[in-house]
Amino acid sequence: MTRENSRTIAALVVVLAACAPNENPVTSITDEDRDVRAQRAYTKAQSFFAGSSAELPMGAYMLDPVGDVSSHASVRAQALGLRAAGMRQTATEIVVTEGTRVLRINTQSGAERFYDSALFHRSHGVAMLPYDDKQYVKRAQDYVRSTMPELANQQLHTYKLRRYLNDSAGPDGQRSGETIYQVAVAFNEEIEGLPVIGSGGKVQVHMTPAGEIVAHEMTVRRHSKQVTTIGKAELVAPDAARAEVERRLMKRGVNLSLFTLTRAELGYMRQGRNSLQSVLLPHYAYFYEPRSREVMAKKLVETIPAVKSPALLALLEQDEQFETQRRAMRRAQASADQIK
Repeated sequence: MTRENSRTIAALVVVLAACAPNENPVTSITDEDRDVRAQRAYTKAQSFFAGSSAELPMGAYMLDPVGDVSSHASVRAQALGLRAAGMRQTATEIVVTEGTRVLRINTQSGAERFYDSALFHRSHGVAMLPYDDKQYVKRAQDYVRSTMPELANQQLHTYKLRRYLNDSAGPDGQRSGETIYQVAVAFNEEIEGLPVIGSGGKVQVHMTPAGEIVAHEMTVRRHSKQVTTIGKAELVAPDAARAEVERRLMKRGVNLSLFTLTRAELGYMRQGRNSLQSVLLPHYAYFYEPRSREVMAKKLVETIPAVKSPALLALLEQDEQFETQRRAMRRAQASADQIK
């Protein structure tokens, strides 16, 4: 049996800037993880619309185009110590393979996965980790800094450390006891003081208990400078956004009396690793959980743009149309593969 133990650690703010030899970047430890910062941003928006906060700086950004993925894959392979001679292209990815090490880059989103198939989720488990959290975080930081120079100007927060656990039982039902076989450190992006929310905007580094890097996933993509500042007249008030979300839920037949709003966030929305996206806009996110275990329903998560500018919403709608087309093409390809 394999399971995952995850807990939020003190957020370690890391600016992945170039450092002189033998010089460590200045870091500061805070008690705020991504969720806390996103919730604090939401509270600040409430204060802003109530008139008790003087400013709420936000903007709109364009993500850099994915570009020539073949050339990019060659550069990334070299950074990871892989020979580009093992490169091939599928319908959706560039894949570079050398022995048991594999690099995959999505040709549409630019998202990247790297893993050693001999070690990823295959490491020998230990009853107790040989290092503390900060040491694993430091190893992950060093790895990101040395292998992902394109993130040099991005601001990342270390916000989560995961432990992957194994357990087993013999024919007599006697358990052998849990062991930790893998550790993962996740970094989350922040832009001008506002966290990135959603599935993207992350780097996750996987290690063996001994600290050997066995995999990473990266959905951070460089963005342009702010293309426009979003003023108060173009922002949706938090209360209005929540009212619209709840109207939407009730229209879908959700009985909100069975749920409790447990969290509300504000941040720049990034989609998942396969999604198409070109514009980066602030969104509100609302989390609803069943009031009791007797309610046979899952947690609900609803997002809504925090802007009402027609020009910005048009950019967002264009992204959604491209994403809808991508999903339709993927379903059609899956159906065609089944017929074969």
